[in-house]
Amino acid sequence: MTTIFTWLGLIGGILTIISLTGYRFFSGKAKKDDEKKATEQREEIRNDISKGKVELFDKIDGNSTVLLNALELNKKEIIENNRPMKAEPPKIEFAFVHPNNLSYLVKNTSKKTIAENVLVGFGVFDLDISQFNPVPIPTSEINYINPNGAKGPWNILGNHAIENHRYFGILYLECKGCSKLKTYWIYFELNNNGNSFYIERNDEDTFEIQIDRLAKKDNTYFNSLLPEKRRIYIK
Repeated sequence: MTTIFTWLGLIGGILTIISLTGYRFFSGKAKKDDEKKATEQREEIRNDISKGKVELFDKIDGNSTVLLNALELNKKEIIENNRPMKAEPPKIEFAFVHPNNLSYLVKNTSKKTIAENVLVGFGVFDLDISQFNPVPIPTSEINYINPNGAKGPWNILGNHAIENHRYFGILYLECKGCSKLKTYWIYFELNNNGNSFYIERNDEDTFEIQIDRLAKKDNTYFNSLLPEKRRIYIK
């Protein structure tokens, strides 16, 4: 009798061990299958993201917990790291030469983007004539300027220059795709190399100019409008 119970106990123990071993084997296999599936999913998502084949929001929202834990990234980082790069806008600016008979160039300092349809406008006054009307300088257009390139120089006054006269005004510069209109104060005296300069205007500068005070050589007004510390002298 003892022998029978002993054998039954042994058989029961063996069955229990087999059962537990089988459970561990099959549960371990299932876990490995899950890990393999997660790894494959990770690689699929990473490949899709790198090739730009999926909408990040849809893919991430559909598998949020598993995917984000698997990638060890948060949603914001994934989106920011894979956001399409915006094209660099053109960056244009004036350069001035020949102060005794002022001429200008337009430069595109962008490293990659062509500046197209560049417009140059003028509002320049001769301060040594009795009637304060703008010098009739036509607006000009430059079709394009290559990256890190320049066009010019062009003389500002053309046939309207009068020797030894003083000139003051505003210059405008704009192009297709440019982030903002650029404007400059310009002051120059023909055949006087030491007193020609420009100032790049900012949002705080006024557009209301008292030309008569400049013509009368009101130095207080001149210096308040065109502060010495902001002047870039043309050489």
